[in-house]
Amino acid sequence: MLEELIIDGCSYVKLKDIDKYVHGIDHRNAGRMVRNDPLLGNYTKKIRCKTNGGNQMCWIIKKEAITFYLLKMNVKTFSIFQKSQYQKILDYYSNTLISVNEDTSTELFYSESCLRDEIYRTGLFDDVYIIDKEVPYDFGRVDLEGIDLNGKYCCIELKNHHAFSYIKSQLGKYKESNYYDRIIYISYKGEDPTLISWMKDNGIECYEYTRELSINQLEC
Repeated sequence: MLEELIIDGCSYVKLKDIDKYVHGIDHRNAGRMVRNDPLLGNYTKKIRCKTNGGNQMCWIIKKEAITFYLLKMNVKTFSIFQKSQYQKILDYYSNTLISVNEDTSTELFYSESCLRDEIYRTGLFDDVYIIDKEVPYDFGRVDLEGIDLNGKYCCIELKNHHAFSYIKSQLGKYKESNYYDRIIYISYKGEDPTLISWMKDNGIECYEYTRELSINQLEC
């Protein structure tokens, strides 16, 4: 479907070609989602490529990881045309997806950023419609913001095994600011019962995220 570059025996595709196919225009943020991503960072790199504008530095991604890149896009903002293009390219590359294997695997959604991006992409958490992510304020950087079915403004904070004092301090600032109607805390795995008790006493909703997904390491 898209031009492939063969490097050291592996097939790569330019991120900007993927984004242009989906969005219909050159997307200046190509590469933004992969720079600090714990999964995609392993399967992308920046090299000098031939383009219509001459030789330029471009982000490229291994063909087998394209589906994961597509699944991180925020499809709820797409036009009808973009949704159609997105579905076409997703269907085309889905058969190249990295295979799942429970014996020799690494955890995929193991960090706050992965969990945040997945919830943001779906656009909905429980009864909350997600409207923004990584929003900076004087009292911190909110992972996700949303509005629930009753029109209440919500803050969703994600954490993966931080010290009680750190989490209490950050959630306390959100609570004291009176900026949000609801404060929601999501822990990736089992959390300290003392912290959960403190959150309930302070009107902070607490969820546990239990989804597990593993993948094989990509090898050329």
